[in-house]
Amino acid sequence: MSDRYSRYIPSNASIDIDYKRNSVDFRYPNRYTYKKAVLRFTLPSIYALLLLGTGVCFAYVFAYVYIPYALISWCLSVDFVSLSTMFDDVALSLAVLSFYAIFPILFCAYISIDKDRLSYFSPKIGHLISIICHMQYFKKYICSDVVDNKITIPSFTNIFLSWDTQGDFCRCLTGIKINELDLKYRYRVFLLPFIKKEIRNENRFSATFEFSSKPTNGELKVIFA
Repeated sequence: MSDRYSRYIPSNASIDIDYKRNSVDFRYPNRYTYKKAVLRFTLPSIYALLLLGTGVCFAYVFAYVYIPYALISWCLSVDFVSLSTMFDDVALSLAVLSFYAIFPILFCAYISIDKDRLSYFSPKIGHLISIICHMQYFKKYICSDVVDNKITIPSFTNIFLSWDTQGDFCRCLTGIKINELDLKYRYRVFLLPFIKKEIRNENRFSATFEFSSKPTNGELKVIFA
């Protein structure tokens, strides 16, 4: 059994997955308007994914294509095209800058028109960002890790959570509860060390796997970020 339910930086506050009733219950207080939530979370995420993806592609091309090409050209005393010459063309440079400035806005507008479309793309964007940035954690739980018929991930950002159960873990798993941690962040204002500010937590959650009885064999594998 393997399932994935994702939400990228939700406004708050809990997700209950009940295998007995075969239901998923999302509860998020309306802290932001739809427009504000899109501008605060979705649009920056699209920009981040575009820039990160471009940076990764450029790094691979530079490492595995450009450098070998430059070394071979130098060894054979053959002129090679420098990367800087690509941006000597003003029109090309403006086209590239326009694409990076306008495309995320157009794509964000396209997916945010339909709430179902937004709920489909937003988790995937967050998941891709976590993959590119290597912000993933893996844990394998065995029978001895089950305490009071529960296994808890104490804190994660709820970008995504993927799990796979085998053996008795599959048979005994009855539900999963993902809850926002009830805490606030306290920080000092830069250059004003005597002023403290508090911000309500919006992206730290805990996940609890609940079992009907303690498994006697098998394992639970989770990947989360």
